[in-house]
Amino acid sequence: MALSRDEIKEALGQLPVLELVELINELENDWGVSAAAPVAAAASGAAAGEGAAAAEEQTEFEAAPSTIKEAASKDEAASIKKDLEEAGATVEIK
Repeated sequence: MALSRDEIKEALGQLPVLELVELINELENDWGVSAAAPVAAAASGAAAGEGAAAAEEQTEFEAAPSTIKEAASKDEAASIKKDLEEAGATVEIK
């Protein structure tokens, strides 16, 4: 049985930002695609969560914002931005 879009979004919403970034990169590599507009994100304190791993994620994102996706359409970039902001990230579309 296939997952619904809402089930997929809910599952992705449970991932830490760094794991989501890794998943996006894996999918781009597996599918041979990339996004149209770069989307850079930095984790905010609210999205960092708890524990040493969360502190490491927060430090890494605060120290160096990273490109999440390149060559994304405007709609796709807006969707990614919305999802990351809902997870507590600060996002800039370039």
